Amino acid sequence: MIVLALETATGQLSVAVSDGQNLSASFQYSDRPMRSELLPSAVESVCAMAGVSLSDISAIAVDIGPGMFSGLRVGVTTAKTMARALGIKLVTMSSLELLAYQAVDYLCSWQSFLHADNVSANSSSIAEYVIVPIIDAKKGEVFCTAFSALTPLVPIIPFALYDATALVDVISSLGGSKLEEVQNRFIVIGDGAVRYWSILEPIEGLALLKLCGSSCPLTPASFLAQLGLQKLAFGDVTDPDDVEPLYLKLPQIRVGWEKRPHVVVDVDD
Repeated sequence: MIVLALETATGQLSVAVSDGQNLSASFQYSDRPMRSELLPSAVESVCAMAGVSLSDISAIAVDIGPGMFSGLRVGVTTAKTMARALGIKLVTMSSLELLAYQAVDYLCSWQSFLHADNVSANSSSIAEYVIVPIIDAKKGEVFCTAFSALTPLVPIIPFALYDATALVDVISSLGGSKLEEVQNRFIVIGDGAVRYWSILEPIEGLALLKLCGSSCPLTPASFLAQLGLQKLAFGDVTDPDDVEPLYLKLPQIRVGWEKRPHVVVDVDD
């Protein structure tokens, strides 16, 4: 089974093809602003590098957000259109889940290295952690949620848009009744965590996980492709007509329009 994965929600463009055994090919464009017009040619190039045609693709995995409005819209629309046109399956994952699963994968690898045994994502050592993915939403805001590191991941708090200055209160509140068994071992991950680390750093028991270089050998789309294959194995697919981008923030042009003064004109009959 061959999966094509598209990740365009978080300010970068990432495309990958996986055959279920090995990563066949991947592409990532990280410069800002993310150029969504590159997506069709990126898909074509990745398929060519992998030696597959679109007719060989069995399913598409797509990041549905939250994230940047334009990139998110283009990625989700492309995935839905391709799934319909090719008559193939579509699997979805939120950008916050994608970050959290990367953190869990890193923790499992790290614990295995420390203890020289096989550490699963449901082991007691992993369960002590709370994963807090944070995505930069610009204008001093972030998309954020929190997960216990047990899989499958279930959000502890709803996906939401927060003012970056409120992150300390958000994370500090996680030590309440919902997480009495967790010993305040928090992992923050994502470009929002990196950007606002000066705000987050004073929180006790908090660590920043920066997945880059040797600690992150896979692009976001490569990891999404692997997770997409797991979802397919469990039959967790979505009808393209039911897929909608997870917009948690209005596009800037709409915000600007709504802030303009409105003139009310009375018209006599």
